Amino acid sequence: ATISSPADIFTSTYDHYKIYIEYLFSTDSDSVLLQLGNSGGFTTAAYDYAYSGVRSSDSLLGGADAGSSWNLQGGTGTGYFNSASGGFGGIIDIFNPVAAQYSIMAAQLVWKNGQSDDAHIINIGGLIDSQTSHTKWKLLFAGSYLFNTGTIVRTYGVVK
Repeated sequence: ATISSPADIFTSTYDHYKIYIEYLFSTDSDSVLLQLGNSGGFTTAAYDYAYSGVRSSDSLLGGADAGSSWNLQGGTGTGYFNSASGGFGGIIDIFNPVAAQYSIMAAQLVWKNGQSDDAHIINIGGLIDSQTSHTKWKLLFAGSYLFNTGTIVRTYGVVK
């Protein structure tokens, strides 16, 4: 299952957008992914990213990856979020989504790990290695889980 923005949430009015994930809950623990798209569909390749963070148990997280989406938790080694005990939230910045150049993402996110019950805080950044115009976003899970009611995601353009 996915949560998608309206078709033209990104416009040339702004070159910087903030996506606020206030509460994100699912039917089970899983990795949260982000893709950007346009009227032709969603980009499913060339997402490069790196991340660093910390678990409440004081162990560090870090790494880099590439793939068909941005894994907002960095990767499977960082643990899945536990929807039953706090969900997932944070702020995602998207830069230059509409311009036919590289779209850049930077985010700070927090969740409770569904495997170790630790709190996780992560900083993640990346780009789409393609000079494509994007007008919308989509959140999805790595598995087949569903977003529960109560999930709140908002998008704002930042004035130039």
